[in-house]
Amino acid sequence: MKEVINLNLKVYKYMNKKNFTPLAIIIIVVCAVLIGGIVVWQYYEVPEEKVKTTEGEEIVTNIELAENTVKGYENALKTRNRDEVLPYTTGELREEVQGWPPVFGTSNPHPESCEILSSKKISENEFEIKARHFEEYTGEGRIGYNDNTYAVNKIGNKYLISSIEYGEYVKISESDWETYRNEEYGFEIKYFTSWWISDESKNFIGFSKKDPEELVETVMLISIEEISLEEVMKEVREDKYVVSIEETIISGEKAYKIKSAQKVGTPGGIIPELITFVVSKKGKVFGIVFNLSVESIEIIDYSISTFRFIE
Repeated sequence: MKEVINLNLKVYKYMNKKNFTPLAIIIIVVCAVLIGGIVVWQYYEVPEEKVKTTEGEEIVTNIELAENTVKGYENALKTRNRDEVLPYTTGELREEVQGWPPVFGTSNPHPESCEILSSKKISENEFEIKARHFEEYTGEGRIGYNDNTYAVNKIGNKYLISSIEYGEYVKISESDWETYRNEEYGFEIKYFTSWWISDESKNFIGFSKKDPEELVETVMLISIEEISLEEVMKEVREDKYVVSIEETIISGEKAYKIKSAQKVGTPGGIIPELITFVVSKKGKVFGIVFNLSVESIEIIDYSISTFRFIE
């Protein structure tokens, strides 16, 4: 646990120097604890198979093939041609698509892109793929998205979508967002225009906003530490305030989404309900913590979807 001790010492020195509000201090400490390894998670899934493609020696897992089917389906939607979409479907979804007109949809708005959020193998021939479907308007950029769940079935040597559970549509406007870019650590993320960069040091970046009573509260914190994701997840132990931990994907990299419940009676007062995303790149772990008590889940979801590693 040497990493945890060293990291916490650094946090306390940092917060004393920066004169943080109590809430900001709590979020920083929680972020440090999560990154240092105080959360436990056991992930159970059906083991992946590996298959060899017809293009040579490249090895692709069956989950990747299921993901590719979802990406292919989403790309086919952009053509607005029913016959381009049908080859990716089976069962209930195929019947639905067959009822579409040969040319469907509208030129504006239209599908813009698809981002895989998580993938799970349910059984030997069943997969659950969660993906964010973005729409855009020509000249305006992205205007909204759905978080959809795709049921993918392996039928023979094909992977086909049998049904889609559509999430609630969330409206967004690119004009409501600004981009924070960090060249030193090689990442960028969009933040809402009502937030501002309240604190920035070598490896901590804090974003704040005012609540309805005009009190300043930290809404997002990014922390970067030189430690592998594997080390973090290996050394974790159970924390009763962690509600759930899910495996996800951020900027094409394996990541974890950790949700923790409100904690009362700590030395700092109250730790609010938090969502923390942990992702690794080139030997560094990036922890992105959001405060659910001062921002909506829709805005948080969109912000984390814009996190990108840059060269």
